[in-house]
Amino acid sequence: MWEESEKNEELLARFEQMLDGNYEAFFDAEHYEYAVHHYLDNKAYPKALKAVDKALQLFPFTVNFMTEKAKVLTFMGKLTEASLFIEQAQELAPFDAEVLVVKAEILLRTGKFEQVLECCQNALHFTNEQENMYKLMAFACQQLGKDQEALQFFMQTFRLNPDNEDVFDEIYKLITPENAPNYVDFFVQLTDKDPYSAHFWEKLGLVFNKIDRYEEAYQAFEYASLIDERFARAYFYMGNALMNLKEYAKAADTYRQALLYENHADFYCHLAAALEKLKQYEKAIQYYQKAFSLDNNYAEACYGIGVCLDKCSRWYEAIHYLKKAVQLNDKSGYFWYALATVEYKMGNILSCLNAYEQANRFISNTDLWLDWSYVFYEQGSLEEAVSLLKEALNDLPENPDIYYRLSAYLFLKGKYKDGFAFLDKALGADFEKHTDFLNFLPQNDIREALLKFIEKSK
Repeated sequence: MWEESEKNEELLARFEQMLDGNYEAFFDAEHYEYAVHHYLDNKAYPKALKAVDKALQLFPFTVNFMTEKAKVLTFMGKLTEASLFIEQAQELAPFDAEVLVVKAEILLRTGKFEQVLECCQNALHFTNEQENMYKLMAFACQQLGKDQEALQFFMQTFRLNPDNEDVFDEIYKLITPENAPNYVDFFVQLTDKDPYSAHFWEKLGLVFNKIDRYEEAYQAFEYASLIDERFARAYFYMGNALMNLKEYAKAADTYRQALLYENHADFYCHLAAALEKLKQYEKAIQYYQKAFSLDNNYAEACYGIGVCLDKCSRWYEAIHYLKKAVQLNDKSGYFWYALATVEYKMGNILSCLNAYEQANRFISNTDLWLDWSYVFYEQGSLEEAVSLLKEALNDLPENPDIYYRLSAYLFLKGKYKDGFAFLDKALGADFEKHTDFLNFLPQNDIREALLKFIEKSK
């Protein structure tokens, strides 16, 4: 093996000299093919192009080199030229599997998705490259918005190669509680055929987890860990299932087990999240920091530190980490929401309101709208608070919490008619929540009228 490697290194050294124009030598077709593949694997596309051009000078009309040139040009983004070369190659070898795969890939990159499907469907009749064809058809269907067809093609691909992690990831994205019954049995059958495959048990667990069958997911991951006791990812996924089952102490222990076999930022971050749920904030901060030390771009770790520091009333420190989190990922509404909360506690009202606006670009939930409106209420800006919650009803129509709070603000403004109108809607949506409404309102002259109105609505 070492001798083979040494020969290849010597070959590449001579080849480099030839490409630089400092050396004249004859290389056979096999050597050119090796050199082109080497440059492609190392993303040295200009050198790959030089090499394949030299090969075509010596071996013109060779389908393999024409296909390789089309492939190199594709990687370089020269899709028009790539299309010309692959068409020439197909004229010489219309049923060549590699030619058809490269042609379909070029069509996919140029956005000709219907042609990808046509090309691959035709090729399936006379090629052994079925795995690649099904995969390309799946990607084309995704781009056409045909997710269910894409899922079926990904499943066809996975059946041909159950070890293809990338394809499983695509399947996992497309499986939903609605379509899952059509596919769960397939993954169960994989474990039936090979009950000692930790890989298959892991995949089954992930599918169960995706459709909220967490106990079954836990059992599948546990089987994977029993088959391979050093399978760190199995323990990690067991921990995730336990988190979903709200068994936080057991989840923390399981994440620790994963860390015995693999030092991974995700494992530390999830362990910290479990400890956070157990209100062990100082320990959680330590593990979030450990995760961040392993990956300085880990925005979720920064967010976790900030949230825990907030729980410990260490707001000045919390702001630093939450600002870092939104720098790393400015598209997370939850990061902005947490920052808004801490900015408010620090009395930074303008920064707080800006953070709420940013948060609302990405998320819209009841707590966000209520907390945001409360800032205006606290500042004595009832008009803005009312206006904001009326806007919230566009996103969350017939939301009882929004109705109750909006009613309260209107009563505080002295707009009793509008206040009673929204209170009526709130009581109709969720009568039981009226106690929170009464607790929010201070004692005032209309309290007796409110109680009578609520009593009449029973």
